[in-house]
Amino acid sequence: MLVRSTFLAALLLLISPLANAYNTVLQTGDLVEPGSFQAALAPQILVSRYDGVNVDALLDVGIDNASSARGLIGVGDGVDFEVGGLYKYIPFPDTPNQPAIGGEVGVVYARTKATSELDLRFNPLVSKKLETEIGDISPYASIPITFAFRDGKTLVPIQLTVGSELRLLSTPQLSFMAEAAFNLHDAFGSIAGAIAWRFDEVKLRRGTSSN
Repeated sequence: MLVRSTFLAALLLLISPLANAYNTVLQTGDLVEPGSFQAALAPQILVSRYDGVNVDALLDVGIDNASSARGLIGVGDGVDFEVGGLYKYIPFPDTPNQPAIGGEVGVVYARTKATSELDLRFNPLVSKKLETEIGDISPYASIPITFAFRDGKTLVPIQLTVGSELRLLSTPQLSFMAEAAFNLHDAFGSIAGAIAWRFDEVKLRRGTSSN
């Protein structure tokens, strides 16, 4: 209860005018249980082409055994706000013989003082859960492709994103994520992270890599 209260307090206090989080993935092939929720705070630092410190608040809800939905809202440097939603589908779950394979698709709207932008995002995703003494570590990779509509123009930023999630054996509702994104086309480099709390009972299985 203390960990949950501390997490919620941090989530509310840290969502202040920092910046707009662009094109983060922060996802593995793991899924929230149907009807359950996970909340996360996700800061981001842009390190190439642009600069700034960004933050998003994320809320994931489980739909079924193969899919979930994510809502996001964020603020940032020179950006009034961003808001959007994504649908995650994992047709090939993590098993002892294969990684989880799937992806996300969604729409995000961002408003700055000068203009507005509508993004259509496609995030293919592959991840693999590894069992360790401290918890489950899930490395993941994605090549996010975004169709950005702004000022009558269409841009197509493409990145290479790699990251990992740590879900603690001692507190399995709590997880930490870190990722790095690299510019492939009309995008930028960034470093991002997240701290997340899952609002249901989470049991880390041993002896299997399946979800």
